[in-house]
Amino acid sequence: MSIGPKTKKDQGIQVSVVNQTKYIVKETFNSFFADPVHYLFYGSLSATIIGLLIGVTFQWQLYAVVLLLGVFKLFINQPKTK
Repeated sequence: MSIGPKTKKDQGIQVSVVNQTKYIVKETFNSFFADPVHYLFYGSLSATIIGLLIGVTFQWQLYAVVLLLGVFKLFINQPKTK
């Protein structure tokens, strides 16, 4: 299931829509739970920026949570190098 020309090995594989959807959902969940802080930080940061652009005011606690997630992502949750 790669992008690009199909090899003879790939041509014989027929994947149903249901199985393809199950695979995509499984990979999405696996990638989320591999590093949830990444998605929580960027999701909350995006929601905060969009909210500020449309004129929503937030309490200071939201900004503190987003800042703490950013600090955790930046300093504590570093990817492990070999």
